[in-house]
Amino acid sequence: VAGDDDQAIFSWAGASAWAFNRLAANDVRVLPRSYRVPRATHRVAQRIVGRIAERRRKEFQPRDAEGEFCLVNYLGEDLFQQKGSTYVLFRNYHRGIYLAQQLEELNVPFAGTASPLTDDVRAAIYAWTKLVRDEAVTTTQAQLLVRFSSPDWLQPNLREGAFSRRTEASVRREEIFLRAPLVDDCFRALAGVPGGAYLLHCQKRYGLGILIKPRVELLSIHQSKGREATNVVLDLELARRTYDHALRAPDDEHRVFYVAVTRARERLAVLQPTDVRAYEL
Repeated sequence: VAGDDDQAIFSWAGASAWAFNRLAANDVRVLPRSYRVPRATHRVAQRIVGRIAERRRKEFQPRDAEGEFCLVNYLGEDLFQQKGSTYVLFRNYHRGIYLAQQLEELNVPFAGTASPLTDDVRAAIYAWTKLVRDEAVTTTQAQLLVRFSSPDWLQPNLREGAFSRRTEASVRREEIFLRAPLVDDCFRALAGVPGGAYLLHCQKRYGLGILIKPRVELLSIHQSKGREATNVVLDLELARRTYDHALRAPDDEHRVFYVAVTRARERLAVLQPTDVRAYEL
């Protein structure tokens, strides 16, 4: 049996730290060093797990790099100018919605919770760039372009699903659009894409490439389990129900935030809470 009781945050699905720690163990092997977590983040993580009353004590050393840890008062543009990938992590969904609004106001391209850049939207943008290069698109991509496009750009009587029974594997530009696509016309043509004004601002600032593959992802802490990013921005605020549960069963919440901070490979930035209902780091 392999596992880490400190990261057992899905107890409702059967991943119980209590049950794991009561397994008979004649031959226990510990992986003593992290290949992800730098020293600055490790110090924060150790402070968190030190509060867990019911846990298996173990050696766990950081990798040989200092990294960076900082506290910030607000979600600022400078947090997203770091190299590499960035996760913005939240505990409860209402905070994800709030953070998504903040990211849109900053014109930061992001994927994940409440982002206009859904998988279908990103696929449509990618298909547009293929047509700009005068490359054919797949029938699936063609159908996405038809779905999101303004009718005055499309060939007459073209509707979503027009290519669903097509036997050919590819579709040419002139079969979809009345005129040749240009990079700058993307969101004029794809007028059905949600958040068009925000995406247009992002395109002008960063180009279309980053909208196809954003470096920033907004995730719940539970969604981030098993994943990692170069940088992590962590929100500490809690819903009332979660806060009340944390007062009754603090170990559960300590494990959740231990998982959160240990997603960072280089930089961990923690948003200072403005509400008393928040995790105390």
